[in-house]
Order: sequence, then structure tokens, then C-alpha cells
Amino acid sequence: MARILWCDDDPMYSVALSAILGDWGHRVLLAESAAEALKVLEAEPVDLAILDVVMPGGGGVSLLHRIKDIYPRLPTVICTGRDFLFETPLMEIGLSKADVKIKKDISPEDLFDVINQLLVAYGS
Repeated sequence: MARILWCDDDPMYSVALSAILGDWGHRVLLAESAAEALKVLEAEPVDLAILDVVMPGGGGVSLLHRIKDIYPRLPTVICTGRDFLFETPLMEIGLSKADVKIKKDISPEDLFDVINQLLVAYGS
């Protein structure tokens, strides 16, 4: 199926979601920081990127903008466990380049739907 970059500084969450995505047939490339995610993207093309908002050493907002500058056609999903961030005006502007914003407590079924809709929309 698809190659998905999952960038999140919580290794337990990443491993769990990676297993679910793998069960669906996707290949998941994990990164724990923005710098690591950019290295992954330079090394291997991906079909979709899922980025955590809050990470040490630069969060998902700056990574999102960097990715969209370099790979404007790469579908991106921003996720957070801090739901209130989606409602702050500054974050709303900063996250506007994301194709989809999700909460970390999204059900696996809903995540599956989000991923499939983006892959279809972008022709991946």
C-alpha cells in the first residue's frame, strides 16, 4: 500500500500506531523529531506524512511548513493529544497547511478513513 512517515516523540504511541498501519499493509517510517523526519524524507519518498504538533527540538508546525515548502504535493496530517491547540488563533494559522488535523485519541477506523481519503485525493 503506502509508505507513511510517522513523526512523534512518544515511542510507545508510534510503535502502537505503526503496528496498526502495518496490519493495514502500509510501510511506516518512524521519526522522533523534526530533524529526523527531514532525514527520512531525504532518504526515501513517502506517500503521506503524519506529524505530532508538540515535539522537543522543533514541533510539527515548523516541520509542516518545511515539508510543504520542499514537498508541496505530499499529503500531511497533523495530530496532537492537546486538543485545545487546534482552537488557538496562532496554531490555527500555523497548521493551515495541513491537509487534515486529528486528535491522538482518533479511533483506528477513523484514522484508516483519513489516510485512505488523502491517498485517493493525492493519487498515491
